[in-house]
Amino acid sequence: MFSGRQEAAAQHALQTYEPSLTEKLFKQEVRRRQALTEDIERARQGDQAEHHMALQQHQQAMAQWQWYSRVAHGVLSHDLEAYRAVLDYLAPFDELSELGIVVSLDEVQPGGIVVTCAVRDQEIVPTEERRLTAAGKLSVKTIPAGRYWELYQDHVCSCALRVAREIFALLPVERVVVNVSTELLDVSTGHKGPMTILGVNFVRPTFERLNLDRLDPSNAMTNFVHRMSFKKTKGFSVIVPLTLVEGA
Repeated sequence: MFSGRQEAAAQHALQTYEPSLTEKLFKQEVRRRQALTEDIERARQGDQAEHHMALQQHQQAMAQWQWYSRVAHGVLSHDLEAYRAVLDYLAPFDELSELGIVVSLDEVQPGGIVVTCAVRDQEIVPTEERRLTAAGKLSVKTIPAGRYWELYQDHVCSCALRVAREIFALLPVERVVVNVSTELLDVSTGHKGPMTILGVNFVRPTFERLNLDRLDPSNAMTNFVHRMSFKKTKGFSVIVPLTLVEGA
């Protein structure tokens, strides 16, 4: 609605104007009334500019509301693009990307969704442990292979848990299959490429009972249908990605 607030105030100023003694003495009344009249035109232009800006803001708000509405209907209809729109808009995995972790949405079914979580290779876990001795000197020791691979296993499993937590919080799905991949040597080609090393079928009721602040990420996988080939002396081996059908 066009208010004309500024113009009304300028007209009121003109209508209620009473020249002062000084203005009468120096014959400034006509000039002052002219200035007040010109103020009305400037106020009218100001009202129009204000109205135009308010109209633009309203149109932008309407367009955003319509987008929200379309996305909401799409989410309730299990639409892949709507799920992507929610994840893109809210960007729940931005913190993970800083660690070199990339999450992609692969499949949407009425029963749940499938995502791939690409993590950095084992170099993300340090191979050396640094400590200060009682004498205040820096001690550097190589982390034993068993401990090293345990740390990397926890890292991989915690990534899967984090991705599932974010998706359950944002999307109305009952199951989330997370396949974690990393760059490994493909012995058939001699080149490194993305290989799946963990697949977990997270179920909402079970997931919501977890105490994420106190659990061990690797042990937590036993609560769900999962696929993982891991040895403390060698780390992960390549597995076949998990699907929604498995564990349904």
